Amino acid sequence: MSAPKSLPRRPSLESLRKQAKKLAREVAGGNAEALARARALLPHSVPPLSQRDAQLVLAREYGFAGWQDLTAEVLKRLGKGIAWAADQAARAIHDNDVERLRQLLTEHPGLVTWHAPDGGVLLQHATSSYAMDVSDPDKERTFTRLRCAELLLDAGATVVPVIWENALNTGALGILQLLWRKGVIPHRLRIVAALGELEAVRACFDESGTLRVASDHPDPRTEANEAFLYACRFRHKPIAAFLLDRCIALNGELDRRIAAWQNRSAFIDYLIENPLWGTYPAPIAPWRAFIMRQLCGAIGHDDLATFSRWLESESDLLDDANVGVQVQLIEHACWTNRGPFIARLLARDPAILRRHPPPPSAALLDALAYGNAHLIPLLTTIRPTTRTSATPCTGVPRPSNRFSIPPLRGLA
Repeated sequence: MSAPKSLPRRPSLESLRKQAKKLAREVAGGNAEALARARALLPHSVPPLSQRDAQLVLAREYGFAGWQDLTAEVLKRLGKGIAWAADQAARAIHDNDVERLRQLLTEHPGLVTWHAPDGGVLLQHATSSYAMDVSDPDKERTFTRLRCAELLLDAGATVVPVIWENALNTGALGILQLLWRKGVIPHRLRIVAALGELEAVRACFDESGTLRVASDHPDPRTEANEAFLYACRFRHKPIAAFLLDRCIALNGELDRRIAAWQNRSAFIDYLIENPLWGTYPAPIAPWRAFIMRQLCGAIGHDDLATFSRWLESESDLLDDANVGVQVQLIEHACWTNRGPFIARLLARDPAILRRHPPPPSAALLDALAYGNAHLIPLLTTIRPTTRTSATPCTGVPRPSNRFSIPPLRGLA
């Protein structure tokens, strides 16, 4: 066997592809030299030579085990290693260019297990929503990349928990269904609740009503609470009703509060029509989710009477354990230009006024960004600092130039 060919200092991947195509054509045409090259490196090959086999022959002529190794070396010499390929793959996903992504995966198989410096993986680009809420199928098609995600999964892409958590929090049912179908998502109560799998939800509990599946939370009430809210988030009322019964069995006070308002069916309907958005700074219970939506809805509708009534009846919202809730309400009032709501909250002496140092908040920036600088004198009472992390969900997304805020419905 002759010595391997030498690659030039700056090889051309396109030139190598053309060489492989030429070899395949010459083998098909009966060229003796081409046939001899193919048989020397692929003894069992039978003409005509496929493009894949032609590339394999060429790679071996250059001293590489296969085409992927050859292309990896070419790209390395050109300064186009795995980081470059990951950037190109992210661009292909953004453009929904499935064929370009397929080509990159072929040439860079390491992409399926590649991790960014911050720990992110390529699959996140395809499954993460470009919008806060994609529960509408048309929105999900617009703001996620389902075909790219399936291609990556079929190639063996790394799946990390943030992928399904993001799908849960944005209402991306199509992404969840894909992950479930591919068997890469864990069997958790909140996941089967979001998927609408009633029998799977029932199977998570034994005959006594005790949760018997693996949980991320030491307290079974937290797992049941989250599952109930996700059932509402994904509009699965029968599952929500079943889970609300389980939540009440674990916390009888919840039933008393719901009955004082209206009834269980109305409670579920309200949270289905007005779900919480995004992620939360801590596990949130059904009644607290309901109250947050009522308060944020009152702010959005400029209904100070309803806002005041809920503050009066839910006085624990003013204590130190709920400073985060107070921050969220103030932030929401800042970008919706609701100064009287901030004043009403502060007049009730909430714990945020006594917190030193004051909690991080985006309130000041929100007031300035949305043209509500006249609210700043109210905010100086709190002396807010700039939030450096993502703002927790307030039940309603901030305005965006890319998508609109749906109206709240069913306010009490």
